[in-house]
Amino acid sequence: MKAEFYDVKSRTKIEAEVKYKVKYENGHFGIVGEAPDGRKLPKFVSEEAYNTTYKAVKVQAKAEPAKKAAAKPAAKPAAKACCKKGCKK
Repeated sequence: MKAEFYDVKSRTKIEAEVKYKVKYENGHFGIVGEAPDGRKLPKFVSEEAYNTTYKAVKVQAKAEPAKKAAAKPAAKPAAKACCKKGCKK
């Protein structure tokens, strides 16, 4: 089954095959498609659409949390030069 998804990377709407449907812990419903380059394309849908329109689509057991990029350590700000020698600000 195909559906229309918004591709954030290319900033366009694309039509893609629905891979599976998901019920999130907070009670929202969604479907997930796949972009031509293999990226996942999530889309929130109503409970009614989840139960009727996407009835034939397989359900994923548990929604996977999004993977966050590794945080880089914060750079230390450069020390300001003081006008007086020996000043330890």
